[in-house]
Amino acid sequence: MARSTFVYVTYIRTTPEKLWSALTDDVEFMKQYWFGVHCESQWTAGSSWKMVSGDGQISDAGEIVEAEPPRRLVIRWHHQNQPELKAEGESQCTLELEPSGTAVRRVAEGHLQPEVPAGDRLHRSAGPVPDGQSAVDAYGRPPCAENGD
Repeated sequence: MARSTFVYVTYIRTTPEKLWSALTDDVEFMKQYWFGVHCESQWTAGSSWKMVSGDGQISDAGEIVEAEPPRRLVIRWHHQNQPELKAEGESQCTLELEPSGTAVRRVAEGHLQPEVPAGDRLHRSAGPVPDGQSAVDAYGRPPCAENGD
């Protein structure tokens, strides 16, 4: 079965530490930018990970494969609810956070099983990665258009 791979690069005006915290600790931030859901984990390699809706339903569950705060996070998960998505198998996402001037360069690389049409990738596998348009800096401003701006 073919795998679908994607890479998103976003510059966000913040520090790696603040972005890491927003992605792993700030439940209200997660809910605001991840369509009302939040993630639960201990955020260490080998710990469980789950995506939880507002009513407590678990939509995705898996594990933290790698965690190097505030630089690198790898999550592998399996959809839990819709039979057709559950049958597709595991997905994995790698987040890398790198300082870049006054911003952080966030690289999100995902591997979905099976191959998914480009327009359906984020919708079908919301997983742990907000799209580039949902990222903001510590002051609620949109991400930098280019490095440092």
